Parts: sequence; structure tokens; C-alpha cells
Amino acid sequence: MNTRKRYLLASLLTGILCATSALTWWGANHLPLNAQNDTNRLTLEEKSTQPATALDDYAFEDLKGNVVALNQYRGRAILLNFWATWCPPCVKELPDLDALAKKFESEGLVIIAASQDKDNAKLDAFLQKHPTANLVIVKDSKKMFYSHKLSGLPTTILFNRKGEEVERIESYQHWLSEPLLAKTRGLLKQ
Repeated sequence: MNTRKRYLLASLLTGILCATSALTWWGANHLPLNAQNDTNRLTLEEKSTQPATALDDYAFEDLKGNVVALNQYRGRAILLNFWATWCPPCVKELPDLDALAKKFESEGLVIIAASQDKDNAKLDAFLQKHPTANLVIVKDSKKMFYSHKLSGLPTTILFNRKGEEVERIESYQHWLSEPLLAKTRGLLKQ
């Protein structure tokens, strides 16, 4: 191989290495955190680009097409979970959310699972195969996920009994773990 070809090959490899490094840096700073990473829970103070919103800002459709507004649950603590049937971490999280809803329902917790699925038949088939008796399942047909500038699935937004947004949690969480059970108990006391 002559010198010119070696120089071109070295330049090409250097360019690829630089591009890969830049994309890795960009992804680490701009994409949702890894689903298994537990450091992705950010309070609203830490994630200042996400303004707190009120219950009145959220409306969905139930599986029959009726409007479900979050403000109808005012006075209860709410976990609003954005998920999709095609999202493996979301699917993994649903049974924990269902169990959490059952565990704390008598204390005033409601968990609303807002599906991002566009195909109603696929969503219905999924729910037949994976029943969730304790969750309020809704469709995000009004695109709340996008209008509130959420960036990854699953994302859960916690609201206190006054209807104030308390925290946003991005990615899969083991909702029956002691730290998240403690967080839920704390939310119920607010």
C-alpha cells in the first residue's frame, strides 16, 4: 500500500473515531438514560427545563373513547405513567404498577397508564393478554406526551393530592422496591 493510501485510510479511521465519540457524547447528554440506570430520577428542581404542570393540563381518552381528565382525581395522589406495548421496559413495569395501585388504593393512590400506542386493536389484544385490574388505562390520543416535552418511555409523573406535579421519573423502575414504596408513602402524605 502506498503512502497516499495509508494516509487516506488513517484519515478515514480517525474521522470515524471522532464521529463515534461525538455521537456517544451527544447521546449521553441528550437521550433518555438507560432503563436500568437508577440515577435517572430527577426532581423538578434538578430538571428545570421541565416546568411543573397542574392536573388541568392533562386529558386522555379511555378505551371506549370517553374523555378522562386528571382533575377528576383531585384529592388523590396520582402516578401518571406514559408507556407503550412495543416498549419492553414499559411492559416489564406494568405488573409492578398494577400491584402498587392495589396496595395503596385504599390510601388514595390512583395510577393512570397512558398508552402511546396508535393501533387500538393491538392495545386491546395486549390488555387481553396482560390484564391490569388496578390501573386506569387510557390512550394518549391528545398527545400529552409530546405537548409536555417528555423524552422517553416509560416516564412517570407524580402528582400530590393538591394536584401539583411533584416529580418526573424517566425509564423503567421497580415500583415494589423499598425506596419507591417509601416514595409512594411520602407522596400519599403530601
